[in-house]
Amino acid sequence: MPLISSTYEARGIARNGHVQTVVMGICRRAPKIHWARSRYHTGDGDFYDVDWQRRPGHRRLAVVLHGLEGSARSAYVRSLADQLGRSGWDVAAINLRGCSGELNRSVGFYHSGLTDDLAGLLSHSDVESGYDHVGLVGFSLGGNILLKYLGDRGRQVPARICGAVAVSVPCDLTHAGPHMDRPANQIYTRYLVRSLCRKIRAKARVYPGRLNLQGLDRIRTFSEFDDRFTAPLHGFIDAHDYWGRASGAAVADRIRVPTLLINARDDPFLPAGCFPWEIARRSPWLYLETPASGGHLGFADSLWRRTSWMDGRIRRFLDQPTPGTE
Repeated sequence: MPLISSTYEARGIARNGHVQTVVMGICRRAPKIHWARSRYHTGDGDFYDVDWQRRPGHRRLAVVLHGLEGSARSAYVRSLADQLGRSGWDVAAINLRGCSGELNRSVGFYHSGLTDDLAGLLSHSDVESGYDHVGLVGFSLGGNILLKYLGDRGRQVPARICGAVAVSVPCDLTHAGPHMDRPANQIYTRYLVRSLCRKIRAKARVYPGRLNLQGLDRIRTFSEFDDRFTAPLHGFIDAHDYWGRASGAAVADRIRVPTLLINARDDPFLPAGCFPWEIARRSPWLYLETPASGGHLGFADSLWRRTSWMDGRIRRFLDQPTPGTE
């Protein structure tokens, strides 16, 4: 019954999930990382870029997946990379397709269920020959990709993968999509949807005639965007088909690697369906930790310092992937 009682406790105004989400999203303190970029080409003629932090003598690697419209440059990725790098881990931060500062080479881009690039990197010689142990970390959408990868592959996951951590994960998209479209979440949804729509406009310039931009300026919700673009561009019937088939929670019971899922109960992005209590109770592999507060990718040590508890929690689990109590 891997349900973990978390000792993370926010204080004062940080007990508000919206405050944590906004303040840590905008003002998180994170050092500059001197990344070295590698480009990996895919079988469908596309590519994705991976930013590496390597140090001599390290035999452990953490592969990190960012969230929606993030990148390896996102503050929460850099903050984790700094802590892991000082603790004996190299870091490979995948920039999902179209997120590295350069448009990818297909009319589509990335989505919550696209696990091929993670699988490709893990089978590449850079990883297979260079490291004894590999840990996986996914934030938000990247966390869903991580859970889906592990669940889809079950016992076929490479043996060198020692553990995984997913944080603030909308792992049940069927519930999370409509939840984000509620008026209370429009401050987040409109910001993210606008960013996705800019990407569609850029794609339309590269692929004239392939994308219908009529009414693009009127799209305000994930339901509308996913129905109009994400689903048809990536082989799904509509938004509901995409949400159902891409959700990590749907395959979480098949995970066979020690995996920690950290979702705050006050995360404004996450409805009740994103807390897989019953799966975690039955599974010896999926550890579920649900602090009362923390917001979305927040978990501030203090809002004044703008550093995050989750960095140390991730490191400790990857160092020793057992339940514990944190």
